[in-house]
Amino acid sequence: MNKTDLYKVVNKKAQLSVRKSAEIVNLIFDAISSELESGNHVRLSGFGTFLIKRRKARKGKNLFTGEQMVIPEKNVVVFKPANALRVKVA
Repeated sequence: MNKTDLYKVVNKKAQLSVRKSAEIVNLIFDAISSELESGNHVRLSGFGTFLIKRRKARKGKNLFTGEQMVIPEKNVVVFKPANALRVKVA
């Protein structure tokens, strides 16, 4: 499923126009992104939690040259599904 498919699902279930559905989906994504940028986590009950984790620097290899290199530390977004979601998917 991509964003357009999600717009269409919201369109059908909420009986909104595709344009209005797109606005709603984009507002939700923007809100989640803003919270993560601020360093907060986003917990959606029954669905899961989005959070930022710091990935430590590590050794790696340039696949083209074979040269050893250090991959710098960085922040990554992590999603932890809620138990209810895990049960549905299992």
